[in-house]
Amino acid sequence: MELTQRDFVRRGDVSAWLTSEAFDLKEARSLEAETAIREALALARQPSPSKEDIKRVQQLLQASLSDIDRFWLRWVEFRSKHHAPRKGARK
Repeated sequence: MELTQRDFVRRGDVSAWLTSEAFDLKEARSLEAETAIREALALARQPSPSKEDIKRVQQLLQASLSDIDRFWLRWVEFRSKHHAPRKGARK
């Protein structure tokens, strides 16, 4: 990997920096989180995702996203539509 010096440009908060050419991330998240979210979105496009796939992606998300990440709202909605019990919920 080669480093290139760039002219200073005001970018605002850290999110803008992470998605700039300097870091070239799609989201202001880790690469692991980006991968987990990509898998979650692909799963959400499936008409009948399996419980095993939902559980697997849930584990990926838990391992890579913070508890307050905005993606959790979307994921909880998806899981509720597919009747996947929440962690700690009664069966």
